Amino acid sequence: LIQLDDTYSIVEMKPAKQWIGKSLMNLDLRKKYNINILGKRNKETYKLEFFIDPSYIVEEDDPFLLVADTEKIERLDYIFD
Repeated sequence: LIQLDDTYSIVEMKPAKQWIGKSLMNLDLRKKYNINILGKRNKETYKLEFFIDPSYIVEEDDPFLLVADTEKIERLDYIFD
């Protein structure tokens, strides 16, 4: 967790179970949860990919880099359980 200011943080995390098998566009995370996906870490090269197609289908072990309200990030485990 990297706190950017009093309100927002960046975190790298695996997707919630509810995200798996769905496209980023259909998840509409910005509208539903006020989460912005900055990028995704390539599982083979471990390099960050910052330009993700909105039609990308989320896989179980996809590490995403996201920015959101710090309090919401801290509660994500509870929201998605």
